[in-house]
Amino acid sequence: MRQILGPNLPKFTEGEKKLLKNQIDFIGVNHYQTFYVKDCIYSPCDMDAYPSEALVSISTERNGIPIGKPTPVANTYAVPSSMEKLVMYLNQRYKNIPLYIT
Repeated sequence: MRQILGPNLPKFTEGEKKLLKNQIDFIGVNHYQTFYVKDCIYSPCDMDAYPSEALVSISTERNGIPIGKPTPVANTYAVPSSMEKLVMYLNQRYKNIPLYIT
């Protein structure tokens, strides 16, 4: 990861690492939109118009098919299953740490 992010990735002292290790009290989630995401490190892809340190490409459609039902907001689609999938993933990945959805 340091090779990819370089100086943008913070460095922690051994003491800070010890304080932070396994210290998640809760997870807070704000979920507004759902996208298809493609890795741009190991997969060939065009970077988005708004490049970020994530090195991914995002899209609201795949093979010309929208990710969900269109909404009145441009490039925003309703994908009801995405919240359930996110909650299930977080519960599995972080072993039932309290989750607050705002």
